[in-house]
Amino acid sequence: MASATAEIRTTLNAYGAALRTRSLEDVLAQYASDGVFMPPGVEFDFKEIVMAGEQWAFARTTAHGKKAWIEESRDEDALNQELFVMKHEDGKWKIARYAFNSMKPRL
Repeated sequence: MASATAEIRTTLNAYGAALRTRSLEDVLAQYASDGVFMPPGVEFDFKEIVMAGEQWAFARTTAHGKKAWIEESRDEDALNQELFVMKHEDGKWKIARYAFNSMKPRL
């Protein structure tokens, strides 16, 4: 189980790096073949990783980064709490589901 949680951390950190560089190819590489993107955040603070058998796990994180508004050519700070459902597929942990919500106070 320890190696699985380390692999999950590696996958999620690679995902954050892909978001920072805005590499769609690298983002998609972190998802399972049937993964569902539900989106952002970049630097993860791991709150817990729970194994649910050999094929499934979930990770609860918070993330701080920049949200890019491509059409408006601007960035803004983002602070999210997140839930990743991970699936072990083809020998690697992949993101199967990703949900988040903002932790920024509303004005």
